[in-house]
Amino acid sequence: MGTVKITPLNIGKLRFDLTDIYSLPTDHSNTGQVAEIPMFCFHISIPGRSVIVDAVAYNFEKMSETYQIPGYEPPPNLLEQLSAHSIEAEQVSDVIITHAHSDHYAGLCKEMNGHHHLSFPNAQHYLNVADWQPEHFEALEERTLRLVEQKRMLILTAGVVDLGDGMTILPMPGESPGHQILHLAGEAEGQDTYFAGDLYHHQIEFVDEAINVSWADLKEMQASKSALMKRLASEGGVVYFTHISGSFCVSEQERGQLVWQET
Repeated sequence: MGTVKITPLNIGKLRFDLTDIYSLPTDHSNTGQVAEIPMFCFHISIPGRSVIVDAVAYNFEKMSETYQIPGYEPPPNLLEQLSAHSIEAEQVSDVIITHAHSDHYAGLCKEMNGHHHLSFPNAQHYLNVADWQPEHFEALEERTLRLVEQKRMLILTAGVVDLGDGMTILPMPGESPGHQILHLAGEAEGQDTYFAGDLYHHQIEFVDEAINVSWADLKEMQASKSALMKRLASEGGVVYFTHISGSFCVSEQERGQLVWQET
């Protein structure tokens, strides 16, 4: 497969009230805590492929004001950060959208001279069919997801999808019905890497498996988390998340307990 380079790009931070997000009981140790969580997307450089996992944008058009940090100035946007790394948007071949929550697709398009254009005009865009709900589209979806469809650059996925070059899309619902992650197989001397979107949002979830965001499908979320942890424990590898800085692995402790560790 040749040399692979992974470039994390932090597009901004969100305000995260743990009490509200996780519906914590009054006696929980994290009750009352407010955190600032990042918004990462990732560029993967593979010989012959230029891949984006999530087109993140610091865009609050569809977000509650509770996520905004007062007075916060975000860093340069996705396209500007890619350019700073000498990554050309026109050369991007694949965009994997982990799920259809607005912060993960708001960067799919850019505005120029009053018109909207694809940020990655030559890329195939992958979204799980369970998250494709055009009957509920509002302005943001119409100028992003709909535009990708109109340009015939949208592929609706279902199940496991082999993208070639060691990349596989894996369905892991819970955050949304169509939440999916990307598995990048390691080379003979390398390690497997997973890009797990919003399967986890904050490290509080690493230490208490009963804690999940209030909007998730609890049964599916816990099943997806368990499946990822078992993969990492048995096969090795590291995982990146959208809203947690750094990379992580899973180790098996005494009595078979699986534990998250930062790499």
